[in-house]
Amino acid sequence: MIVSKIFIRRICILPFLLYTLLPIYSEAFSFNDFKEFQSSKTKRPTLQISAATIPATIKPGEQFTLHIQVILQPGSHIYSLEENFTEEQLATQIKFEDSNLHPLNTWTETPPKLALDPVLEKTVKVHESIAEFNRDYKTVDPFLTKTGEVSGKLIYRICDNKTCSLPLNSQFKVGLKFKTN
Repeated sequence: MIVSKIFIRRICILPFLLYTLLPIYSEAFSFNDFKEFQSSKTKRPTLQISAATIPATIKPGEQFTLHIQVILQPGSHIYSLEENFTEEQLATQIKFEDSNLHPLNTWTETPPKLALDPVLEKTVKVHESIAEFNRDYKTVDPFLTKTGEVSGKLIYRICDNKTCSLPLNSQFKVGLKFKTN
């Protein structure tokens, strides 16, 4: 009989502790209501991508640079093109393929900043505010004269001080304007 009273008291204390301590440690309970909690989950930092060629008019058969600019919301960052560490795929990637364009080198980027990522609790190479990427190309066909556009995609993870997204894909298009002699 004494054992069962002690056991019952301990079982009754457990729900009380869970009810009083769990809200302190739970992110969901830090909001006023469930709707506020749900809307906070959908607010993900965004970015804008623009792409252009340098020079704007390309001479067929000659070298030009593909320039991509990424503008980030304040307080957010994306990872560098360089691999940060091997256990996770964090590096931003640029996929751009066109049979009429031949890459002459690898992508270069504005110098990334070394920062402590509070989500990963590691020092990583990141871009904040604005990131710029460049790669030199040459047209394969020296007689290419039509104007057109090619598509590419930026594969990235965007983070703020609380969360990081899963890898995202953003499409971009680049207008190609060829100069005829």
